[in-house]
Amino acid sequence: MPISKARLASLVVAAVSGVAAACAPTDGAAPRPETGSGQTCFLPRQVTNFRFADDDTVYVRSQRRDVYRLTTTGCLDGEASLSIALLPAGGGSRLCPSDRVDIALSPNTIGPNPCRARVEGLLTPAEVEALPDRARP
Repeated sequence: MPISKARLASLVVAAVSGVAAACAPTDGAAPRPETGSGQTCFLPRQVTNFRFADDDTVYVRSQRRDVYRLTTTGCLDGEASLSIALLPAGGGSRLCPSDRVDIALSPNTIGPNPCRARVEGLLTPAEVEALPDRARP
């Protein structure tokens, strides 16, 4: 079922609200690394490119040129999407390995929108190079 413009707008508002909430004081937990070459976490707003390898795997590239693997619960027709928005499922502003995320696809796809995914982690340069061209963001 394609996402309506109103639903997409509400997802964007929710994402912005999550970023604002992330700036609020925390319970004192140790901060996790955010971004930077070789860091394990990234900010969704810094994703510059993405590629679906199949219905269950998407690769995203950050502004720092790091590539992350996300596994999905089946983003049908994700390859046809012109854009995506990553929305951390638990709120917050960054995504780290094992975090849950909702992926909102552009409205031209036929699959469920948003679909759910999990951040698997940062790929090494050798792993990125080993990806097939069609899967490399």
